[in-house]
Amino acid sequence: MNCQDIFDYVMSYARKDLISLKNEPLESRIQIYNEIKKNRSYYENNCTKGLSFNEKNLMLGFFDLALIRVASSLKDCNDSIAALISKDFTDDEYTAFLKLDKFLLLDYIKDTEIATALFNKTGKIYDVIKKWYDEEMYEYEKLLEPGEYKIRQTLGVALRHEYINRFEKIKSGIIAYFSKDPGAPRQLFNEYEYVIRKQYEAEIERRKIEENMRKIAEEKIDELEKEIEKLREEKEKIDKYLDNYGVKGVTLEDKIKKMITFLQGQVKELIEQKKILESQKAELENYVIKLKNESKTVIESEIKRYEDTIRQLTEKIQNYQNAVSKLQIENLELQEKINEYKNISESSIAISNTEARIMEVNFIGRFEMKMNTVPRKFFDPIRKGEINVDKTSDYIIERSDEINSLNVNPKELHLYPHNTEVTYIIRKRRLLKEDLIVIIKAKFLSHIENYVKKLADDKTISLADILEYLDKSIDAARQGKVLHVIGIASPTGFDKKVKEYISSDDFKKNFTDYYLSVCLIDLLSGELIYNKLDNRINSYIDIFEQELETEKIFKAKDITKRELMKSGHVTLSSVVQEYNLPELIAKKAFYELQKENIGKIYDVNGEIVLKRD
Repeated sequence: MNCQDIFDYVMSYARKDLISLKNEPLESRIQIYNEIKKNRSYYENNCTKGLSFNEKNLMLGFFDLALIRVASSLKDCNDSIAALISKDFTDDEYTAFLKLDKFLLLDYIKDTEIATALFNKTGKIYDVIKKWYDEEMYEYEKLLEPGEYKIRQTLGVALRHEYINRFEKIKSGIIAYFSKDPGAPRQLFNEYEYVIRKQYEAEIERRKIEENMRKIAEEKIDELEKEIEKLREEKEKIDKYLDNYGVKGVTLEDKIKKMITFLQGQVKELIEQKKILESQKAELENYVIKLKNESKTVIESEIKRYEDTIRQLTEKIQNYQNAVSKLQIENLELQEKINEYKNISESSIAISNTEARIMEVNFIGRFEMKMNTVPRKFFDPIRKGEINVDKTSDYIIERSDEINSLNVNPKELHLYPHNTEVTYIIRKRRLLKEDLIVIIKAKFLSHIENYVKKLADDKTISLADILEYLDKSIDAARQGKVLHVIGIASPTGFDKKVKEYISSDDFKKNFTDYYLSVCLIDLLSGELIYNKLDNRINSYIDIFEQELETEKIFKAKDITKRELMKSGHVTLSSVVQEYNLPELIAKKAFYELQKENIGKIYDVNGEIVLKRD
């Protein structure tokens, strides 16, 4: 079969009545499923080269629609092969498909039949339309909302396409109904009047709630003013302390720095001693091979002594490094207290509690959406192996919130950020080797107490904040010898010292070398901060980027349209270089603009050019 014949065959099953499909023999349905699956692979490799990104997704989506329809007919069959096939799709995917299939009859009736049906429902026009609209539009919105339905991208595109077609069919039927019954608009408006009245009553209720919230906010403000007054008094005391004893604080800081330098020197010396011992041990091991049996016992005893000494040195190095880490945190906390009391603040932007909560929901939602866009590949750099994730059920997902420890009224939880942490554990079982495993975390980090007590925060995340969180993570990474990739997002940004430290050699030695890769996400600026010496983080950066691919393409289209307005044509290379766009994103923008008849693409001496029509 050629590409068109294959597609026509698939479409005959993509929209086939599920009841009639279930009446076909079990063996026949299994054979159909396997044939569609094989055709999908062939079609993707041989028939989609000239299609745009969206067109390819839609075409492959119809294959998935046909496959889930056949799989749905096999779901309750008492057969081992049918049971395996039914596991190819998630519960969310079956739910979304079956809710679309519920109104399948609407796809096959004519506009005039819809008009007649509405005409015969005199007095119930609004009810008939609203019943369909409530059920179908809600499902359609869920397909658009990240995190609602966890379904593969191509199937989601096909389901949305079928919904849109159905919307157009209903719209045409309503227009035909208006033509059939001249009094229909008046009757429809009467019924809408009832709904508007209900909406008005709901608005009155909303205003009551709003007034109640205003009173609560006023009480909070009173509490806040009292808290501010206390802070003013405390600040005056601290100012006096700094005036009189500030030099002591600097002296203490100098002492801590000297101790850190001393300990780091000790660590360096111990590492050198360890290398010398390991070299001597290796020489003895080579020598013992050449000796006769009676001499081996003496040399092997000496090797054992070297091993014990090396182990003790390793423990001592670890203890020194832990001491250095703790002293660095204490030093940072001291510096930050001095700076804070002198009113040194790198952030002049106050973020309210509700703004921070919205930032958190958006950050976690985008992270989960990207992780759930499968298939995905992950590399375990410790055990040198690749993990393929084909379905979201392959993940082990854990979630935790810090706000639960603050005794906040459950009714007010939605008003504050939660400092949510979402963990995805990706594991591949292996029979004769150690399992492959990578752990990816998204952490929203904020001064949550400030949002609860003061309803806002303007402090950037400090190095002490970061190290306090990372110290907890590094223990788990070291013990399991598992790569932890952590994206830490802040609503108020990060101070200068954090950015410098994350990019430094010290960070690589203290954290990156111990199975930890970190990316900071500044939700105010969209900036990503990570250590350029850590090659492992590069393959995970796209997960923490705040822009989705569709948003990047939309921005690239907007830039290209502006350039077209200036001169009537624009080259791909000029857009890529001038605006620092990824070439693939810019190319997709060009082809989408051509599809929208805004311009036409030409190849001029190997250069892609878009000319305005």
